[in-house]
Amino acid sequence: MNTLTYWENIYASKNFNEVSWFQSRPTQSIDLINRSGISKKSNIIDIGGGASSLPEELLVLGFERLTVLDISYNAIEKSQNRMGKKSKQVQWIHGDVLETDLPVQFFDLWHDRAAMHFLTSVDDRKVYRSKILASLKPGGFLAIHTFAEDGPDSCSGLQVQRFSIETLTHELGVNFSLVVGQKHSHITPGGMEQRFLACLFQLASTHE
Repeated sequence: MNTLTYWENIYASKNFNEVSWFQSRPTQSIDLINRSGISKKSNIIDIGGGASSLPEELLVLGFERLTVLDISYNAIEKSQNRMGKKSKQVQWIHGDVLETDLPVQFFDLWHDRAAMHFLTSVDDRKVYRSKILASLKPGGFLAIHTFAEDGPDSCSGLQVQRFSIETLTHELGVNFSLVVGQKHSHITPGGMEQRFLACLFQLASTHE
């Protein structure tokens, strides 16, 4: 089964609030975005956020230029149906981030909650990093959440790559500076505790 089919099946078989990564409110994401200090007219992209409530929350907060990319059309459709007319204020991209052409130096902030940690291949993570470097404006921000080093080693039947602040900083490379990093516990709809790492990085104004 390929990656696209796998995630389509996940979202076809479960409601958006039944998946293990569901949050009633994306508090940590909003905190990181606010911490960046970007304006309400900044361009934000949410990677793997097809069924997340983050776009709704950001619209309420006054952010105007939102893009959501997800590999699962079912995930995107669930959010569009839930948001109704408000979904038209968001640009939706159905695709694999590793293969999708994104605008160059366009986004002020790249948000990723539990997407990168599914990239267990070193080569895939290199491609992902190159996508971030190409798409962020110089001085832009990366708000990223992964399983912490003491978090689960798998999710939805797939192996994941766990990170500490040190290993994630090393993975991203010298062009990114850590603004803030902290661990927190996420409680799944089934009541299980998962240890997450949430970090905000800033891209250098000039980089390799």
